[in-house]
This record gives sequence, C-alpha cells and structure tokens, in this order.
Amino acid sequence: MGEGTAALVVGAVGIIGTLASALLSYRQAERTHRADRDHSDLRSARQERDRLREARATLYAELNATARQYLTALSDYCHALRRGDVRDHAAEALDTARASYRNTYAQAQMTVSDPVLEALRTVNRTLGALYGSLMRLASDPGGQGPGGTPDGQVSGDPTHTVESVEAEVRRGWAHLAGLRDSLRADLYPGTVPASEPDQAPGPEPGAGSAPPARRPRSSRARFRRRGSPGRSRTSRLL
Repeated sequence: MGEGTAALVVGAVGIIGTLASALLSYRQAERTHRADRDHSDLRSARQERDRLREARATLYAELNATARQYLTALSDYCHALRRGDVRDHAAEALDTARASYRNTYAQAQMTVSDPVLEALRTVNRTLGALYGSLMRLASDPGGQGPGGTPDGQVSGDPTHTVESVEAEVRRGWAHLAGLRDSLRADLYPGTVPASEPDQAPGPEPGAGSAPPARRPRSSRARFRRRGSPGRSRTSRLL
C-alpha cells in the first residue's frame, strides 16, 4: 500500500472517529435530557399531588367544622324550643350555620371520593330532616306546648315532639363521627383508627334519673349484726 492510500485510510478513520464521537455525545446528551425531563415530570406530578391533597384536606376540615357548627346550632335551637324561649339570635345563628354548611357541601360534592360522598349524604339527610322538624315545631300555631300543640307535638302527631327531635340530634352526632372517620381515612388511608362518636348531652336531673346505688355492707358488719342477738341471749342467761 502506497503512501497516498495510507494517508487516505488514516483520514477516513479520523473522520469516522469524529463522527462516532459526535454521535455518542449526542446520544449521551439525549439520555441526560430525557432523564432530567422525567425527573422534572415526576417532581411536578408529586407537587401537583401534594397540592391537591392539601386542598382536599382544607376542604375536609372546613366540611367537618361547618357540619358540626350546623348540628350544634340545631341542638341549641331545640333546647330553646324546650324552654319556650326562641329568640331572634338563635334563629339567626341557625340560618348562618346552615348557609355555611350548604356552601361547603356543594363544593365537596365535586371533590370527595365515593366512600366519603356516601357518608356525607347520610349526614346531609340527617341535618336536613332535623332542620325540617325544628321548623315545624317552631311554626305550628295551634296548642299550648313549645311546638304550638299540647306537649310540644307537631301537627298533633304524638310521636313527633321535642324529645324525639333531641333523639335525632344524638343520632346526628354519631353520623358526624362516621363522616369524620371517612374524611380521615381518605386523607391518610390505613393509618387512622376509627374514632368514638361525640357524646350527646346527658339527661337533665329530675324525676327520670335513677336513684343512687346502695353500698353493699361488708362481711364484718353482717357478722356483727348476726352476733349481737347471741351475746344478748348469753347475758340474759347469766
């Protein structure tokens, strides 16, 4: 092989090496860019997931708070009916709590998961039924009871009284506890145990309260009481 041919081969090898080096560099840069893009997409997806979770947690906290405030206002209104002392501020507080809850409920319907939506519907039905019962108790014009009819009945129904509405209020607190568990389980799946339902107000002291339990006498006291007649008989014999 002559000098010209050798020079041609060396030049060709150099060109091929240059092109191969450029191609390898390009492919390495492409892989690096793809990895960076994938990492950026993952980071963006994680940030979006955290943002949505934070927004959902904020909505859940507001939903739990407004539902509790609404039920508290319903309970206060029921107590006012029992006392026969329903004033404007009680009705205004109830209307404000109801409007706040209804607004939050409308937002939650578009966001919550199916299990939470089912629990939320149960609470919403309970609160709606309570509100309707209280409004009928407050507006019935006939009779002499707190609801306008004898003994606080609604439209003459002997089963629909202030006491029956108070029982519905206690059931409402149990439904709220179930909703709270559903909200927490949706935010932190598998990590939040079920909570105890809120305690409803206890019965007022009065005729319906049970008498206090008698303390059992000790065995020594019973023995002394049994032994006393024996000692007296002995003293009489002496």
